[in-house]
Amino acid sequence: MSSLDEILGDLSRGVGGLSARAASTLFASSASALMPAFREWAAIGVEAREHNARVPIVERAIEIGFELATTGTTQADLPALLQRLEWITPRRQDASPGATTAQDCLVCADVAIRVHVDPSFSCGPVVEYLLEPVLTSAMHHVAPASADDPDRQRAADAILQDQGVMGAVGFLWFAIMSLHSRPNPDRPVIDAIKSRAAVLLP
Repeated sequence: MSSLDEILGDLSRGVGGLSARAASTLFASSASALMPAFREWAAIGVEAREHNARVPIVERAIEIGFELATTGTTQADLPALLQRLEWITPRRQDASPGATTAQDCLVCADVAIRVHVDPSFSCGPVVEYLLEPVLTSAMHHVAPASADDPDRQRAADAILQDQGVMGAVGFLWFAIMSLHSRPNPDRPVIDAIKSRAAVLLP
């Protein structure tokens, strides 16, 4: 197991231990930070025809995510909103520029809501989607290594030393530590996490 795998595992366990309102805070903040990438993806190529329909759905989902983070309740039809998010999510095989980060944004918006719909949902493993944009950016500067390559650990260490990755990991630890002690976060905590989430977008 590489040092990167260990950090992802620790973060996953930390995020998995958050309350529903705390998880909504983290994931709505992360979706909000990645929203510029979603808008850019939705405005190019074939997606441009559906831009005006897609963007308001995501914006509404993030808004509801923050509402759930703040109060734990909403009058919105959450299952219907989750279905609309699923309909507009780019698939992994989508090779258009920005599609992966757009998907990461939508996954975060989805999780901010889903934790209130499905109490059995485990949001810990989703932490990889929060880090995917900065990890992908960092990997462009590191030579690839196969799983059995002795340089794999060195490559993982190089990725972790990337400033963008360090900033994103630091943000996640800040959010986890802040939210573990505040399962019902107040507005100052939510605002602090939302403002710091900007480091998730390279």
